[in-house]
Amino acid sequence: KQEELKKIATISKDWMYHNTINGESAKKMVEKIVNKIMPKETKTEVITPIVTQSLPKVEQKEPVITPIEVENKSLPTIVVYEYIEHNNIDSSNFKFEFDSGSNNLKSIYLPKIEELNEYLVNNDKSILLIGHTDSRGTESFNQQLSIKRAKSIKLKLIELGVKPSKIKITGRGEGEPIAPNNTPQGRQVNRRVEIKILD
Repeated sequence: KQEELKKIATISKDWMYHNTINGESAKKMVEKIVNKIMPKETKTEVITPIVTQSLPKVEQKEPVITPIEVENKSLPTIVVYEYIEHNNIDSSNFKFEFDSGSNNLKSIYLPKIEELNEYLVNNDKSILLIGHTDSRGTESFNQQLSIKRAKSIKLKLIELGVKPSKIKITGRGEGEPIAPNNTPQGRQVNRRVEIKILD
């Protein structure tokens, strides 16, 4: 093709200076010949596809809600006390006997007093102490003696820590015997203090 182009260039040069052919016409003739021998290259535009990389799939997680403890100083502090009620006691097991004409508590009854104290301290209960006497002596004397016997038990319980408001006392004198007063044994059990559990 290079050799053919050289020949065409030589011919076109002669034509351009020929009397019958003007320069512009020769130029067009040369271009036509060149296009036939060597057509213009058609440029093919190659479109390179854009490869999009797929992004890795992100696993969506549930939002985690963390509780935040906020101190609120405007709220009052509430103290809750647990109340535990002990089993009820059998009041018939608490009889305190006394010597004749006396209101002194015998030392053998101290364990029973301790047991009664523990019950009253740990329960929302109160008690009634009921004093009694035998039939010896005058009725008025025995009435006062029965109250003194109940009071001696009350003072011991208060000494151990029971609130005075939880202890009530009364005296029945010689009016409620539980045994005949004509024997020493009968009179002994009649000289007593009994308890009654109150709500």
